[in-house]
Amino acid sequence: SVETTLVVAPKWASGADLDAFCGVGDELEAFIAADELAAALGIALFHPEWRFGNVPDDNDPIHFEQRAPLPTISLLKKSSIEKFVVKGLHRGTLVSVQIREHNTQILTQLGHKHLTKLYTHITQPLSPPPSSTHDLTEDDVSRRKS
Repeated sequence: SVETTLVVAPKWASGADLDAFCGVGDELEAFIAADELAAALGIALFHPEWRFGNVPDDNDPIHFEQRAPLPTISLLKKSSIEKFVVKGLHRGTLVSVQIREHNTQILTQLGHKHLTKLYTHITQPLSPPPSSTHDLTEDDVSRRKS
């Protein structure tokens, strides 16, 4: 069965559209709640310009936790998440806290400078393949067809 669905929304890619994208997330959450899907679905938003509002330092690596090259909405099947939560509780662990602490530790170890370099690398457009030393002409194509 499908556990997660990703919806990529490039229309809201610019930083100016972050608020509008978050508004779409709010509307989606309201729709899910009104349609009694709240028990079945959870959502998470990812955006190229994501910043945690309660983290004042723009260079804090934690901001990368919810960044993606394009705005993305993750629809999560809650029953799958609950399995991990229950397993964690049996171990005496709050999984959400464990995940947050783990992410913070890894992002901090990598550091803002390295994360920025990686993020810049993955968001660059693909380079065209190197041109061949011999470009085919129409005559070349015709000969190959025959």
